[in-house]
Amino acid sequence: MKILIAVFLLLASFYIQCGNPAKNDNPIIDDVVAPDSIQKGIPDSSFASVRASDPQGLDDIYAVYYVVTKPDGTSNGIKFPLFDDGQGYDSTSGDGIYSTAIAAPLITSQTGNFTFSFAAVDRKGSTSNVINKIIKAYDSPVISLPYGEFNLPQRTELLASAKVNDAQGQNTIDSVWLDLTYQDSGRFIGSFKLNDLGINGDDIAADSIYSANIISPDLMFSIGTYVLAFQAIDNDGHRALVSTRILVLQ
Repeated sequence: MKILIAVFLLLASFYIQCGNPAKNDNPIIDDVVAPDSIQKGIPDSSFASVRASDPQGLDDIYAVYYVVTKPDGTSNGIKFPLFDDGQGYDSTSGDGIYSTAIAAPLITSQTGNFTFSFAAVDRKGSTSNVINKIIKAYDSPVISLPYGEFNLPQRTELLASAKVNDAQGQNTIDSVWLDLTYQDSGRFIGSFKLNDLGINGDDIAADSIYSANIISPDLMFSIGTYVLAFQAIDNDGHRALVSTRILVLQ
């Protein structure tokens, strides 16, 4: 009888183990950090991170990633990885904070709300919860054709101009200006407003060419190198990338 009981208990134990395999709990993500908006066309990248954990330990996490859905609802389904290796944008290896750099959309990309869907998957293919983060891609003015010319031989005036466009329409451009620096000494000469009204050095109104005839504050411009930094801002406060031109006055 004792032998039969022992065999029964052994079989029961085997059945329980086979019928209830070790549970594989899914990974969990939280604490998503990402920008609310990104300017289109800029060369800079934005920081993004997410905290991931797994009941079986961090070694059980196979990948942490995000998928992007465009404003029109389409997605290519590519899973962009985040890393916890202490390199690049990730500060500390193995701390459960996975990080990456999000590149700005191209200037030709869609404008509006992009949905970034963050998730993690473990080594058995179990997927975590998904956290969606909305990041707005916005247009800003675009500066091109920066130009500058001193009047010679007097050296009393500087004619400066640049073409400025905005995908949302020219009426959204709030202001365009030039920051002028005398590079030889590092002296900042001043900021000068450019116009597209056909006055003060601007030949044709409303042609997207913003110009100004700048009078030297020192009676005449000194011989040397000048840095012309053209800037623009729209009605929403979005700044254009600075367009720079170097002028050498001899």
